[in-house]
Amino acid sequence: MAEFKLSRIRFNWKGEWSGGQDYIVDDMISYKGFTYVCLRTHTAATFTNDLAGTDVTPAKPKWKKQTEGKVWTGDWTVSTEYAVGNLVKYGASIYECTEGHVSAATFSSGTDGLVADIGKWKTVAVSSADWKYNWTPSTLYRINDLVRYNGKVYKATAQHVSAENAALGLEADQTSWTVLADSDTWKADWSIGTRYLVNDLVRYGGIVYKCIVGHTSADNATLGLEEDQSKWEVQIDGIEYVTYADSADANNPIKGMWREEYRYKKNDVVRRGGNLVKCLIGHTSGAGENAFNIDYNTNSYWAIYLPGTEYENLWADNVYYQPGDLVIYGGYIYKSITFNTGLAPSSYTTDWNLTFEGYRFRYDWNNPGALDDSAITSYKTGDVVRLSGSLYIALLDSTNLQPDLYPTYWEKIVDGRQFRDTWEDNVEYYQGDIVTWQGTSYVALTYHRSTESASRPDLDINQPDNNYWKIMILGTQTNKLAKLGDLKTFEDQDSTDIDTQRLAIGSTGEALRSTSSMPAWDALDKQQKVYYVSRNGIDDQSQGGTLNAPFRTIRFTMNYLLADEATRVGRGATVKVMAGEFAEILPISIPAGVALVGSELRTTTIRPADAQVDVVLDERTVAKPIQDAISIPDDNNKKDMFRVRNGCGIRDCTLKGLTGILSGDNDYGTKRPIPGAAFVSLDPGTGVNDTSVWIGNPSAKMQYTPTAGTYDPATGVMSLTIPTKEYTPVEGTTYDPATGIMKIEFGVEHGLAMGEEISFDENSIVFRCAKDDYLTDHTYPRVTDPAYNEKRTVMGVTPTSITVNVGINPDGVYEHRFVRADNNAVNWAHNIKPGQAVSIDGGSLVWTCAMDSHATDHPYPRTSDPYYDSKIEITSVTNTSITMNVGISSNTSAHLFKSASAGAVNMERIQSGKSPYIQGVTTIGDNCIGMKIDGALHGGGNRSIVANDFTQVLSDGIGYWATNQGRSELVSVFTYYAHIGYLAENGGILRATNGNNSYGKFGSVAEGFDINETPKSASVNNQSGEAGVEDILGDGSQIFALAWNNGGQTYTSATPSITQASGADLDIRFDEFRDKAISKVDLALPLDSTNVGGNGFKSFSNTAQGGSLSSVILAASETRTKAQLVGMRIFLKEGAGSGQYGYIQNYNPTSKVATIYRDSDNQPGFDNIVNGKINTAPAATTVYDYEPRVTFSEPAFAKADRNIASGASDIGYSDTLGMWYYAVTGTDDWYVSTDTSVWTKRNTGFSLGYTGHATRGALIASVADSTDKLVFSNDGANFDNSTLPLSDTWKHIEIGGPNDEYIMCLATGNANVYINTLTTSNDSTVVPSGNWTVVATGATNTNFVGIEYGAGKWVILSEDGTTVISTNNGNSWTAGAAVTPVAPEVYSDIKFGNNCWVATMDNSDRIMYSADASSWSDSGLVGDSGREDWKIGYSQGVFLTVSNSGTTLSSDNGYYWKIRPDNTGMNFVAGGVNANIPTFVAMHTSSTTANVITGGAKAIGRVEVANGKLTKFKLYDPGSGYITDPTITVEDPEEYGEPYWNIDINNGVLPQPIFYNRGTGYQSAVVKITGNGFAEELQIGNQMIINGLSSVPGPGANVRFAGDDTIYRFVKEITRSGVAPNIQVKFQISPVLSRSIAPLHNTAVTIRERYSQVRLTGHDFLDIGTGNFADTNYPALYVQGQTATNETRQANEVVESNGGRVFYTSTDQDGNFRVGELFRVSQAQGGVTLNADFFDLEGLDELRLGGIRVGGTQATIREFSTDNTFVANSDSIIPTQRALKTYIENRFTGGGSNLFTNQLTAGQLRFEDRTWSNTAGINNPDAMASVETQMIINGPLGGGLAALNMFMAARTERDEFNG
Repeated sequence: MAEFKLSRIRFNWKGEWSGGQDYIVDDMISYKGFTYVCLRTHTAATFTNDLAGTDVTPAKPKWKKQTEGKVWTGDWTVSTEYAVGNLVKYGASIYECTEGHVSAATFSSGTDGLVADIGKWKTVAVSSADWKYNWTPSTLYRINDLVRYNGKVYKATAQHVSAENAALGLEADQTSWTVLADSDTWKADWSIGTRYLVNDLVRYGGIVYKCIVGHTSADNATLGLEEDQSKWEVQIDGIEYVTYADSADANNPIKGMWREEYRYKKNDVVRRGGNLVKCLIGHTSGAGENAFNIDYNTNSYWAIYLPGTEYENLWADNVYYQPGDLVIYGGYIYKSITFNTGLAPSSYTTDWNLTFEGYRFRYDWNNPGALDDSAITSYKTGDVVRLSGSLYIALLDSTNLQPDLYPTYWEKIVDGRQFRDTWEDNVEYYQGDIVTWQGTSYVALTYHRSTESASRPDLDINQPDNNYWKIMILGTQTNKLAKLGDLKTFEDQDSTDIDTQRLAIGSTGEALRSTSSMPAWDALDKQQKVYYVSRNGIDDQSQGGTLNAPFRTIRFTMNYLLADEATRVGRGATVKVMAGEFAEILPISIPAGVALVGSELRTTTIRPADAQVDVVLDERTVAKPIQDAISIPDDNNKKDMFRVRNGCGIRDCTLKGLTGILSGDNDYGTKRPIPGAAFVSLDPGTGVNDTSVWIGNPSAKMQYTPTAGTYDPATGVMSLTIPTKEYTPVEGTTYDPATGIMKIEFGVEHGLAMGEEISFDENSIVFRCAKDDYLTDHTYPRVTDPAYNEKRTVMGVTPTSITVNVGINPDGVYEHRFVRADNNAVNWAHNIKPGQAVSIDGGSLVWTCAMDSHATDHPYPRTSDPYYDSKIEITSVTNTSITMNVGISSNTSAHLFKSASAGAVNMERIQSGKSPYIQGVTTIGDNCIGMKIDGALHGGGNRSIVANDFTQVLSDGIGYWATNQGRSELVSVFTYYAHIGYLAENGGILRATNGNNSYGKFGSVAEGFDINETPKSASVNNQSGEAGVEDILGDGSQIFALAWNNGGQTYTSATPSITQASGADLDIRFDEFRDKAISKVDLALPLDSTNVGGNGFKSFSNTAQGGSLSSVILAASETRTKAQLVGMRIFLKEGAGSGQYGYIQNYNPTSKVATIYRDSDNQPGFDNIVNGKINTAPAATTVYDYEPRVTFSEPAFAKADRNIASGASDIGYSDTLGMWYYAVTGTDDWYVSTDTSVWTKRNTGFSLGYTGHATRGALIASVADSTDKLVFSNDGANFDNSTLPLSDTWKHIEIGGPNDEYIMCLATGNANVYINTLTTSNDSTVVPSGNWTVVATGATNTNFVGIEYGAGKWVILSEDGTTVISTNNGNSWTAGAAVTPVAPEVYSDIKFGNNCWVATMDNSDRIMYSADASSWSDSGLVGDSGREDWKIGYSQGVFLTVSNSGTTLSSDNGYYWKIRPDNTGMNFVAGGVNANIPTFVAMHTSSTTANVITGGAKAIGRVEVANGKLTKFKLYDPGSGYITDPTITVEDPEEYGEPYWNIDINNGVLPQPIFYNRGTGYQSAVVKITGNGFAEELQIGNQMIINGLSSVPGPGANVRFAGDDTIYRFVKEITRSGVAPNIQVKFQISPVLSRSIAPLHNTAVTIRERYSQVRLTGHDFLDIGTGNFADTNYPALYVQGQTATNETRQANEVVESNGGRVFYTSTDQDGNFRVGELFRVSQAQGGVTLNADFFDLEGLDELRLGGIRVGGTQATIREFSTDNTFVANSDSIIPTQRALKTYIENRFTGGGSNLFTNQLTAGQLRFEDRTWSNTAGINNPDAMASVETQMIINGPLGGGLAALNMFMAARTERDEFNG
């Protein structure tokens, strides 16, 4: 029986198979519907491989299939692996995979997708449809897919891809679809460019259409649906009542009115006249009123839909009438029955039906009495008129047909009479008129115009024919009263006879005055040039002169005065305005010299007239006695009120009623009233050139005739020469000593004009005077006279004389008589000033140009030129020239001045006038301006208004506004609630004192500058300074090196000066200048941050405990860890090893030993800042700094080959000529090159065996064997020779000395040196013959290998290493020695450079170096492998050696050498400079190839650290040969903020000077450089240097740098140099310039002096920011407190924008006092603030600190000092932080002074009085002090130490353990 154990069933279900998972035997998984059991433990890879088991051979499957199944995988997808049994949905069907495969990669057509593998699938289930929603283009549809398309539902009958766009639609594949359901689709209103489908429904007009053919509608509304009419059928035929929106009110559509140029659709209904009409055909209506008539009658587009009528009021001949229109014509009403225009109803009965007969009363016929045709009226049938009391009705239309004379046209319906008062001459009278004359009444018989002679009633009735009048009522004979106002007088008051007299009425305003005879009319209160305005006056030219007969309006008064200013105003007039409120039509111009004076501020009010309230009458005249009302403009309250002119004024009145709105904010956040009406403004006149309105009096126009000129077409700058003139006074010259007036007679025409200026030669005019009875001559002007050396203005002229004021006679008033004058005693030069303007007559300047080789004349200015007929501002002047910018020219060729017409240059001078004066005036308004001075309105004059006691209550307005150079002075001018109290913009200027800005938005605002100003231009000069030495490095006695903050550039000579030095004998000189070197490294801003210098850096100083040549034992107090120190630089700055440096490679915090590696080669040891100096080990005296390690990448080295001639024995170089050279031995062929590429052969004429060449100096020079010739050239082309004292085996030659003025030669086997002095004449340097000096050197070995000069020494080196040295240019020599060579070594060459001597050897692997040519060291060149023959060259900080074995080495310091590209076995080399790169040419005697090696020296620098940041870079060596910026690395293990910097690479950079003597006793010194180069430095701080100025701007000018929107201020000039147009100025600038914004060199500078200014003295600001009247809510503001709306904003009190300036002393509402931004006093806190940026203490002799009770010292501080020696020992000097720090360091570390203190604690040890103790305490086991092994104690011992000494002395030392 079978055994069955459940324990054998142990399958573990793991779910779906997963790659990368670990499986063990019996694990069961599911994979694509099948289940498998694991046969082998494994990590899953790919299932197919695992299933096959191909990882072993033979294969062993890891899985076994247990069951088969099916897996639903969703929709079929492309590129998918399908397995047997997988189920997918495809279209409307379900498929099962019957064969494993990867599905098709595409699914975009009818043949791919699942269909492509249809044989690998079987259908499982089929649906009748698959719903796909709306049909879409470019979609793959499968059989049975359902879509909705335009209301229909379609079913796909074939797989296909739908059409590519909606325009083609489903119709493109119609055969692939069958319709399942059909319906319509509502598409709303028809629209253009729309795809419509069959069964789409749209509304078009009032009709609903159905699409019967799919299509795209027309692309514009003009074509409309009618374009495709055949594709639509009407479904609903309706109408639409058309409305349209008015552009002015889109929210209220206009209904029904027909409109022109409108698209109408069929069945549109509109209103036309009184009818509704219906559109029959869609169309676009035409333009004009007649368009409808054409569309209606001609085109039949319309038909009457509903007839009606419309009342059109009075008929007019220009109105288009339509059927149904009703009009009144005369007294009748007519109805139009046609379309018509201009057809009078009474005349065109076919067009009009009479519907009602009536009448219309037209008042008096033709306005009787009118004299002009404008009174003639056209009358229509039915009109009723009155003529002289009778009424007439029109029977027919008529014009100017008098009713009583034309009965055909008129019918009298009422017979009447009209009383016409007193008869008058020249008046029309009508039949029936009644008049009176001298008491008798008359009635007119007929119409006539009266005449005094022919128709006066009393005369007419006496005529036989009695034509005109008949008596109506007879009066008495004594009645003489003929006219209104007549008085009757009697000769005899008692008489009753007819002796009466007629006294006619007087003029308006006259009073009846009693006289000695008969009474008379007289103007009792009339005054000259005084006029009156009153509410009861009349605007009549006969009025205004008296209070009894005033004018009525101010406007009429001013216009009356303007009409005849010469007579009515003269030199001045006054207009007195009485009490009352005057409504005026604005604007009102006040004539020059007229004062408008109110009765009193509160009783005289002037406002704009309001058309809704006021009636303003026109002028009354004799011809027009009845005044008509003047039309008042609707915007009358938005116009200027008063426009003022020269010398006028407004006083004692209130102006109110102007209004407007505020604009939006401008660029500076302020607004302006619109339209900007002002109560007071300058009068614009007829334009800017209308001098009648200028604030000034035009004087004579001055004309000048240029005689020469220049023009730069590229810049537009033109300069014209205006020569001076001289005149000789003759007889007729006079002088008035009382007034100083001198009339100078010339006797000939002079051509001078008033306003010109003249001067006198000293003592050139001779007078005699009455003081000594005319006995002696007196010359003038004397030195003491006012006219001495001063110009005088011409006050008056005649054709031959001028008048000037030369000053009164101080000796008394004595008659003066002219005697004689020197020839040309009087001098004239133009007095045009910069900033003034001239004009140039058209075509008056003739120029020629290089474009046509100056062949033709070109007159300028032409009409197309920018300065034609316009004024040009003068930018600079000299005594004989003027300069201006007339605009650039497209013709940039050279222009030459040829000639000028006489008087070509014009300048109109304006004598200063009187500013209009506003006093005691109040303005009240809103959104308007109190007083505006727009200088642009006037082309000249003062452009000013002044005001006093001027109060302006202007809600949201501007109190005072000066713009475009407008200006004024204000006293007690107050503003309330204004948007801006005081405003200056576009160069406007105001000065105000004792004023106030209260409430409102802004107080005093200055914006911008005069945009018409020609600004001064200049450039930033960052190159005005010299190279800068940051500090010096020494050992407390000698100076080792200079630390450069900027090594400068372009130097070829430089001289140092040493000041504030404590030592002596320092001698440093600059014999070398570096090219492509680092002149400076500036810290820069990181990206957008202001964090300069990074973060986390450290630098500390301490004293070492000792050390070795590769280590330093740091101070015992050092607490920093290894992690904090490794990588830091250590610099030994004092004591043993000073000048040495390296980086900490390792550190033991226990022993304090820091292992030091060199920067130069990353090997153990120290580098030395002094090249050639031998290192020493640090000791306890060593003071060190550890700091961030700074390293620079080195320049790239490269080698190139050049073709040369063979046979050279040496190569030379001249640094003056920049030329390499060699000579082919045994020939006269020399080869020279300045670029090492092209070598030019020169035949010297001296065929010699050349052996040695000079490598420096102004010459190329060579010596040769067996000859007495020294061949040289000072240009490399022409050669000469100097005869040596003897013929010898010459081998060496060199040029040297402090100025390379000496040349020395050596011969083998000859111990003498041969010396000559170079001579230079006419820039030619030669070696003279016969000038040689022979000096014995004392050399013991005459196998010389080289002679070299450096640092004031000449050194001659021999093969055995012995040297002879001269420090006096060869006069005497002393013996010396380098390192002794070891056979087979022999010395081969010597060179000096960079303060280092270097000597090479043959057969050696060593190179020797020395700092002083006395003490030499071995550099340990390349180890012990191989010996080579070496030669050396030097250039710009680089020593380069070559060997005949092909090795090339370089060194910057003589002791560390680096392998460079191999040479090709060279045996001599010379260094020089090519293309600003250190370049070495190496040669071999027998080779035709030279090696050219380029490279450079690596820079050396340090950084200073403060507060964790780098503060500056200091350079000790600028390097050379940097073609690109080097990489700088700054290492500090604790740094966490990366610093950024900029590197400047330049030529002519200063390296370390050559130290001829390092001096002694130097603890400090200040070194300054002067030379022919410069140092470019960003100008940071409050001083700036610019150049290129034509003139120096004044204090306060605006300064703007290109690329910087900040506007700076020119505070004051400090220094200046140069002349125009290249003046350089150093000035104080504000605000200060920081590193981030300091401009680069040559940055363009724009300076404007005409900036907007507000200058306030004693000004008061009250609660600025509270806003307008409503927002301020006074007085609730102070009761309820401020809100967000009316919060006080002190920042708004003074606002400066775009260069505008506000200078002020002010007090605010809290009583705080300010002097601008300079000085503030807080009343509440008692604090006083000085702004150091602006405050200038220069000139302050002393500052007494005791005055502010600092320590109660009463010290007087006179100086702040940087002296760090404190040698002055003064109580009046305060040291700077740096000076104090240096002093303390020197005291503690210099060893030169004692330290006195009560107690000193160092670590745990405390020294106090006589006690040495440990602060750890006696019970602390660490309370111990370590004493050095050897301790020297002087003096007797006491206490415990003495006892210890005794105990130890008695003890025998013994080692118990070692015996």
